[in-house]
Amino acid sequence: MEIHLERQTEQRLSLSAAFALSPSLSSSSTSSSRSSSSFQNDTFSFSGQNEDRSWYAPRLRFIDFLCDNGSEWKLAEKRFDQLSWTSVGSEPAVKWSNFAFCIGMSESEEFAYELLRALRRRKDWQIEITKSEFHNLWCRLSHSNVNSRTRILFDLCDRNMDGRVTKKDIKQIILLTASTNKLSVTHEEGEDYAALVMEVLDEGKQGYIELPQFEKLFKITSPNAISPLNKRSSNSLNGHSHDPFQESICEAEMLLRSQWRRAWMVALWLVICLALFYWKFIQYCRRMEFEVMGYCLSIAKGAAETLKFNMALILLPVCRSTITRLRRNLSLNSVIPFNDNLNFHKLVAGGIAVGVILHGGTHLVCDFPRISNCDKSIFQRTIASRFNYHQPSYLEILSTTETLTGIIMVTLMAIAFLLATKWPRRKSASLPRHPFSLTSAPQDTHLSMHIRNLGDWSYELYSLFHEGTSASKEYPKIFIDGPYGAASQDHVKYNHVVLIGLGIGATPFMSILKDVLNRLTGKCDGHTDNGKGSPSKSKTYLYWVTREQSSFDWFKDFMNDLTHSDQTQLAVEMHNFLTSVHHEDDVRSVLIRAIQALHYTRRGIDIVSKTPVSTHFGRPNWINIFSNLVQRHRGERIGVFYCGPSALARELEGFCTKFSTKTSTRFVFHKENY
Repeated sequence: MEIHLERQTEQRLSLSAAFALSPSLSSSSTSSSRSSSSFQNDTFSFSGQNEDRSWYAPRLRFIDFLCDNGSEWKLAEKRFDQLSWTSVGSEPAVKWSNFAFCIGMSESEEFAYELLRALRRRKDWQIEITKSEFHNLWCRLSHSNVNSRTRILFDLCDRNMDGRVTKKDIKQIILLTASTNKLSVTHEEGEDYAALVMEVLDEGKQGYIELPQFEKLFKITSPNAISPLNKRSSNSLNGHSHDPFQESICEAEMLLRSQWRRAWMVALWLVICLALFYWKFIQYCRRMEFEVMGYCLSIAKGAAETLKFNMALILLPVCRSTITRLRRNLSLNSVIPFNDNLNFHKLVAGGIAVGVILHGGTHLVCDFPRISNCDKSIFQRTIASRFNYHQPSYLEILSTTETLTGIIMVTLMAIAFLLATKWPRRKSASLPRHPFSLTSAPQDTHLSMHIRNLGDWSYELYSLFHEGTSASKEYPKIFIDGPYGAASQDHVKYNHVVLIGLGIGATPFMSILKDVLNRLTGKCDGHTDNGKGSPSKSKTYLYWVTREQSSFDWFKDFMNDLTHSDQTQLAVEMHNFLTSVHHEDDVRSVLIRAIQALHYTRRGIDIVSKTPVSTHFGRPNWINIFSNLVQRHRGERIGVFYCGPSALARELEGFCTKFSTKTSTRFVFHKENY
């Protein structure tokens, strides 16, 4: 068995040697990312300096000039006024160290300081900033002219302000932008990336590049260089959207199609509960006790009958071994939503709660008072024999064994019910979430799992295996309970599958991708497809969104294997998104993006994931992604499997319903427990 335990640590590169600055703690706030659409060869051809560069002008975004620039300036002016002071006979001014706050880069102070140096041409840049100068700096930053923006970026690299950028200058700006975007780049890697830039741009081998050569670097950020595993769906990741809503069905029909299995199971359960209630209700309406307690007794006894049924049923949905065996039956699996077992367990628990309230409450507030207060002649004629011909008081009824044990049982049930809610189970700091995932395929000869190193137990497990790697120790013996079924097992029902994982939520889907690879390479002989189409005609998409660059190390070998054959590349598309990096058009990440594209084009390796799978910056644009899937798979069913926080699950499920309702493509949403 192969076990991977990942440390939750971050390695950050200190920039003290380069800038005598500390790393910043910046984060991405973008909602969409851009990518390119075709693979570029190793040969670059550049035209003259006077070429039209409007096609890549938006790639350099200092201040978002596409928005209402007037309102943006008002916000900047407001921040300036909050910190400014006015000396006698002078205009308002702020300290140079407040520049980052004033332009809205508080989380990237080091980069903002370097930007101020570039804007002031390194001359007396650490002096106070007057309001008129700040307005002038703002206008330069927000100007839409690409020549002006490229010049500022060039000056950002040109530390000596001599009009020449050396390999050392490029290395230093690479380290700065990497730290600003919370990327781990060693000095050796920075040296290598800088050498690559000089190799491509310094054609005369002069040891430096000037502004005309520097401008050519950003041609590489055009839609040209991209991983072969995600080049075909680049339009789903950038801003090129299209209207996919050409065919539609009514929302009621869509809900019926997507929820019919849930609906008939809930309806069956309700019918059984109502039938049992009605049967007992009618039965007690015909008994002698009805003359004393009336319909209160019938209601209490009807509720008691539903309690018997639900008490017998409550544990079945959480019997994991039983559910796993039942899931293997294709006929049952096609009509019973086994993936909703926990929801059905909660539904039955809700039925028990209603039954307890009706049964116990009716007895306490209706039946018992009627027994103690009814006419003695009626009592003697009907139910006196049950009480030894003594009409009890209300307190005497409460003190009976049956009533006391019932009250105790209800109290214990209430405690169990409260402890089963999300608040004590999910919010407790002492109970860490979401850490074991099987990552091997069903046909593999070994069992592989990834365990997140979070909490005392997993830390101890990590230590035991770490000690076992030494020659003098042995690996600990492991006993496994399971494995049990999961929602992702249903991927075999679909020709096309979309897998969406946030952070460690991508780990359950690695077994699916391995299963797809095994089917393509013929390693699954004798294994049924369960109705799924030919592997060569199926398509699997993985969208992995994470804020930690180190997360890509978990499956580095696997991502390398995905690019070994053209058949694999046609069947699998993998998209990595790193949210710690600023938007690809942001000045804080534009150089990293350019170097990423250059390095991938020349060497076929992404500098972020260190694999042939390229990384997109920021968060995915889900609307464009779903629109692209609609265009590529018209009239087909696509299984969407998600593992991550519930907030995005609701959003994705809404997209599945919307696009299934408004287009001819049907999206079926499945969620892993996270």
